[in-house]
Amino acid sequence: TDIGRGYVYGTAPLFAARFVAQYVDGGCAPRKDLIPSLLVRSLYGADAKNCNEGFISSYDNISLVGRPLSGLYDLISVLALFFIGRKLFGWRVGLLAAAFNAAAVVPSQQSHYFTVDSMATMFVTLAILFCARMVMMQVQSAKDAVMLWGNAALGGLMSGFAVASKISAWPIAVIVIVCVVVALVRGHAKRLKESIE
Repeated sequence: TDIGRGYVYGTAPLFAARFVAQYVDGGCAPRKDLIPSLLVRSLYGADAKNCNEGFISSYDNISLVGRPLSGLYDLISVLALFFIGRKLFGWRVGLLAAAFNAAAVVPSQQSHYFTVDSMATMFVTLAILFCARMVMMQVQSAKDAVMLWGNAALGGLMSGFAVASKISAWPIAVIVIVCVVVALVRGHAKRLKESIE
């Protein structure tokens, strides 16, 4: 059997970790750039003195970059969840949703390890945030239409990154399209109602 056919995870988390790891490698000898050097010291402590360029981005050590990135993705997901709740139901619901997500076991476990799920969840949550903004809109003017299509583009971009993180996130693209249709129908229904009155 061909193992490559069964790989359902996207490459976006790997590329992101590799990009950040190569940047952090600039803190190792011979370059010793200032900000990457501080990052290397925070990751390795006293052992940072002995690192050479390419050390952080090596197979054995890249997880030390991937794990903090996973935690950052989870934090962004919690913040996006707050904004979704606030947009749809008010700030109290947003705060409660964010608190429940922050206290949940699975997101915390996934963000502790270097997995694709944290990044995929972040992009799905961000796509849903743009969907929430769209379904609350009523397109009445050209400015509203620009806002709608801007949110649709950002939602589509986030859904694309979600699929690039994990292929099973593909339904979020359908949800973004449905939200655009809902926003357009709501705006048309309101204009029709106003013209009848």
